[in-house]
Amino acid sequence: MTNERPPEAETVPPSLGAVALYLGLYLLTTVVVFRAGSFVPEGTGYVLLMALFVIPLGLAERGHLTPAWEVFFLFATPLLPILVVIDPFEAGLFGYDAYSFTIPALEYLRNGTSIGAFVNADGDWPAFYAVALAFQQLAGVDTGFLSKYFPLFVVAIPFVVYAGVDLLASRRIAFYTGMAVASTRTLVLFEVKFVDETIAVLLFFTAILYLALATRERRAVVGLAVVIAALALTHHATSAFFGILLACMLGASLIERVPLPGVLARRLYPRRGRPIDIGITGTVVVAFGVGAVFFFLAPQVTTELVNTAYGALFEGQQTAAPVQSSGGGGIFSVSGVPPRQLVSRAAILVFALMAGVTAFGVLTRYDAAYWEVGWVGAAGIFAMLYFASLVGGRVVPLDPIRILLFLVATITPPTLSVISRAQLPSRLSRLASERRVFSVIRSVVAVLIVSALILTQVAAFDPHILYTNPDETVIGEGHHTSAQFGASQWTERHYSGAVLGAERSLWVAYDNNYRNPVHGEGACKSLLTVWRPETGDARPSNVSVVFDSTGVSLTRADTEPYIPGKASNTQASPNYNSGPPECGTFVRSKFVKGEHSGTSR
Repeated sequence: MTNERPPEAETVPPSLGAVALYLGLYLLTTVVVFRAGSFVPEGTGYVLLMALFVIPLGLAERGHLTPAWEVFFLFATPLLPILVVIDPFEAGLFGYDAYSFTIPALEYLRNGTSIGAFVNADGDWPAFYAVALAFQQLAGVDTGFLSKYFPLFVVAIPFVVYAGVDLLASRRIAFYTGMAVASTRTLVLFEVKFVDETIAVLLFFTAILYLALATRERRAVVGLAVVIAALALTHHATSAFFGILLACMLGASLIERVPLPGVLARRLYPRRGRPIDIGITGTVVVAFGVGAVFFFLAPQVTTELVNTAYGALFEGQQTAAPVQSSGGGGIFSVSGVPPRQLVSRAAILVFALMAGVTAFGVLTRYDAAYWEVGWVGAAGIFAMLYFASLVGGRVVPLDPIRILLFLVATITPPTLSVISRAQLPSRLSRLASERRVFSVIRSVVAVLIVSALILTQVAAFDPHILYTNPDETVIGEGHHTSAQFGASQWTERHYSGAVLGAERSLWVAYDNNYRNPVHGEGACKSLLTVWRPETGDARPSNVSVVFDSTGVSLTRADTEPYIPGKASNTQASPNYNSGPPECGTFVRSKFVKGEHSGTSR
């Protein structure tokens, strides 16, 4: 059996000039995105952010960075975009999820509900909330501070990825994979929210680290079992995704027992490394334990999840609509799509290239490693789920962005491994000069592929997210202004009816009874309706203004009420918490003052 890892080149620290350039650009990017966004062209922040990801790749390729410098870049580089999204200068939290789901669920558990009632009421697993409550108690911070800054720990995820891949492949491949994961829109635009998936993702990659250790030491299986148990108690979907990876890695260790035709056998049977040392018995015990946790915690929720996934995968049921372009076309439409979004969507082409390179390498080489075969299998499953969710709507009850992180993490290492082991034809490999040139070509190809992937992820930032502006918002995921939060707080104190508005997070943040506009349904005379200039609507006339502040007004009409958002994206009714169509669709936080959603105030 051939050696698993190629010898590492001699490492050196980067030059002072390179470090000064990186730190200087880091400082400049910080100033531009937080303070000077209105004074520079829109593309400036994107170029600077991209440069911060590419410079460490160039330094690693040219100078063979020491492990300490690789770790520095893995922490420092994603920290800035994470802070950009959290944004200490903006009021409140980024996105909808924390206000509508996580914070109400946290308060529900804090009020002393049983674990079984908590899980069955919301479908969330309890470990994240238990850790968050313990941290809040120890740190003595309020819920607002906790929900804004607790997700900062996700900055450690690229390093954990790096540590795990380093045990399987070369350190260079591990560093490139860590940087790719650090740029992924899942990490910087979703996991930085106060959502229950964040700890689960960290546990997912920690479990990979123990899987890699299990190929060397049997004792690591104990640690792996502990991490898997914690993961199973934290998030159901992430647990299932790790199960896919584990099953594929076990399949790689068993594939030699499968009778295949000679050609396939020579290409698919692993020739390098060692399989994970768990065994069939250990796998059955792990699978049984995780399944028991699921059904013991929430048999009803688990059954519903299984039924939903089965219906989506095998019966063509959709849990959400497919991705649409701004011009009304599908994911492949280019009409009316801004250039930045086209660059972001080009990630599909990059993944196709990576899949082609990886498949070609695995199917044509005779020395594939066990981990490569397993990871390629898992990446193929994640790719199918991700692509099918983009084109045909959610085939599993998750947004495609939630699958993307696992796809990037599993497809990047085998792709780079295939590239690093590509060989010249025998008639050319005898010449030292040709070997040197080909080595340079391999390095350039690896850097270009990872850079292209990072570019598509950086382009996913919307300008209103990339640049701080506490006084303006858009209709779409972002931060709300202090004036808008003031309107929500006023409504909670002085009004007991329902509010018809453009974004639910603003109103459920203070536990208001909120309704999503669905035009043409019912009469809205009894409701307060919210006008915001970001909807594109003119300020309503012939209405009574009961609250007016900068960029937000609350109105009421006795005859024809104002229905907000005719020019916005707010007309689609949500697929949860549906209620009587008195005026719009009922939407509010899932837990209301300690009770399950659906309770009226």
